[in-house]
Amino acid sequence: MACAGDPEHDSAPGKRDQQECLTTAKNCWHVRALDVVCRYGGDEFVVVMPETPLEDANAKARQLLSALHALQMPEVDFSMGVASLPEHGECSVSLLESVDDALYRAKELGGGRVIGAA
Repeated sequence: MACAGDPEHDSAPGKRDQQECLTTAKNCWHVRALDVVCRYGGDEFVVVMPETPLEDANAKARQLLSALHALQMPEVDFSMGVASLPEHGECSVSLLESVDDALYRAKELGGGRVIGAA
């Protein structure tokens, strides 16, 4: 399972805002030893969560989104896409394509939401 996120900034974000988002994500996500968290171009990030059911991954993504909204930073809008193997891809490349497509659908729908891969 993979989840991609992208903070959208209405104005140039300050380092404090970025750090506050990262700290909230770290505290909320509870990354396991087998999870992989990495930057994926620009401000995007990807979390790969092996052996995680899609339903659980969606719940974690929604939990993180709620925590970020609670920060009340109107200049930051956070969108997330979620996808899973083998439902949304045959390999890591197609999984990343699926999760990236879901992320951009979330942004196209106005942001501030979690969208699962089609």
